[in-house]
Amino acid sequence: MLCFAAIVPHAPQIIPTINRDNLAKTQKTIRSLKSLSKSLSEIRPESLMMISSHGPVLQDAFSLNLAQEYSGDFKTFGDLTTKLEFDGDLELNYKIKERFETTFSDVPLTMITEPNLDYSFSVPLYYLSGKYKEFSLIPVGSCALDYQKHLDFGQKLKEELVLSNKKIGLVVSANFCYCSDEQAPKNASLGKKFDQKLIKLIQDKQTDQFSGLDQKLVKKFGETGLPPILILMGLLKNLNYKTEVISYENPFGIGQAVINFDLNSNISA
Repeated sequence: MLCFAAIVPHAPQIIPTINRDNLAKTQKTIRSLKSLSKSLSEIRPESLMMISSHGPVLQDAFSLNLAQEYSGDFKTFGDLTTKLEFDGDLELNYKIKERFETTFSDVPLTMITEPNLDYSFSVPLYYLSGKYKEFSLIPVGSCALDYQKHLDFGQKLKEELVLSNKKIGLVVSANFCYCSDEQAPKNASLGKKFDQKLIKLIQDKQTDQFSGLDQKLVKKFGETGLPPILILMGLLKNLNYKTEVISYENPFGIGQAVINFDLNSNISA
C-alpha cells in the first residue's frame, strides 16, 4: 500500500555540519524538509523506497539495491562524525525482482548490492529520518534509457507496490537546474523558469508532456533529477493524489524543490 510520496533535494549545502556559515541561504528548504519529516513520522511507513540518478547508475537497466543494512555519511564533505544507518527490505526487494523477471521482462531491472549510500540518499535521509526511522530502505537507481522507459518502469513498479500489505513510502531525491546567478545570471534566470515549467507539469499531472521537453534545455540546465522524477510520475499515474509544492529556491546555483504528494484518498479507498 502506498502511503507517502515526495520529491526532495540532495545538495550537501543543506547539511549544517557541511555548510554552517551559509545555512541561512537555504532555510526555506530546511524548514520544508523538517515539515516533511513530521508528516513521515505521522504516516509511519514500514518501507521507504528512494529513487536517485546518482550512486551506482547503470546505462541500460534500472537498479534495485539489495542489502541487509545500509549506511551513509558525509566524510567526502569534511564531516567525519555523522553516520546514518538503515535496515534493508529483503522481502520486498525479492518480490519486485521476481515480478519484473516473470511479468515485466521487457523493462530491464538489475539487482545490485551497495550498502554504502552516496550523498543523494544520505542528504535527504538526514532530515527525513529526524523524527522517525523505523522503516526499511529500498534504494532504486534510474538509468540512461529514454524518458518513456522511466515512465513505464514506474507504472510497472506500482503494480507490485500496491499489492503489498506493507505501508510503503516513495521518495525521489532530485535537484533541479544547476545555474549560478553569479557566473551566468541570464542562464540562471532561464533555468529557474525551466524549473517552474517542470514543477507545473508535476502539479498538473501532465505525465505525458515530459517526453516532449526540449532536450537541449534539459542538458543546458543540468536537469539530472528528471529520470527519477519520471519514475515517480509513472508510478503515480492514474492514482488519486494532491500535489503540494512546499517550497522552491535556488541557493548556491542549485534548484531545490520540496514537493509532497498527498495519497490519503488512496489509503481510505
